[in-house]
Order: sequence, then C-alpha cells, then structure tokens
Amino acid sequence: MKYLITLAMAFIMSNAQAGFMATGQDLIKGLSSEASRELAIGYVLGTLDTRERIDYCTPKEFDPQAAVEYTEMNLKNNPDKLDQRASIFVTTGLKEMFPCKTKEKSL
Repeated sequence: MKYLITLAMAFIMSNAQAGFMATGQDLIKGLSSEASRELAIGYVLGTLDTRERIDYCTPKEFDPQAAVEYTEMNLKNNPDKLDQRASIFVTTGLKEMFPCKTKEKSL
C-alpha cells in the first residue's frame, strides 16, 4: 500500500512540475508542444481571468483566443526576455489595449 501511495504521489508531482509555467521560456515551450499546448493555453486563460478588472478590462465580446495569440506573438518577439515570469507575457499588452476606465470622483 505504501508503494502505491508513493507511486501515486510521484506521478502527481511529476505532472504538476511538467505543467508549471514559471517563465516565458516555459510558456513558449508549452505553447509550441502539442503534448502540453492545452495546459499552456489553460495557463494563459487562467492568468487572463485572474487579472481581469485589476490590470485591464476587456470588452464583453473579447475572444480569449486573442489573448493566446497575443501571448504567443509577445513571446516570439521578445526572445531576450524569456527568463521573466510567464504572466508578464500574458498581461503586458492587455494593459495597454484594454485599460480600465477610472471612475471620476464627484465632490
């Protein structure tokens, strides 16, 4: 029984490690690999959801696939910055393209 538990834990930890997108390099590898592309897309969409209405405000008709495409383009156009956090490549342009409108304070 201990053997099965140890084996299961090793399997879970190896899968979690394989799916971790820490840097831009990890993310571009994930998006470029058929085996891990869906996981990398999940990372991009999760980051998109997490930072929505904090860093940027996308319109209702925004297609999340556009965020994946933008992220891929951003990664490919910045090979010298791939050691940065992966989330930066997801959020950078979205902040400029879809800034949140600040409410004017009334007196």
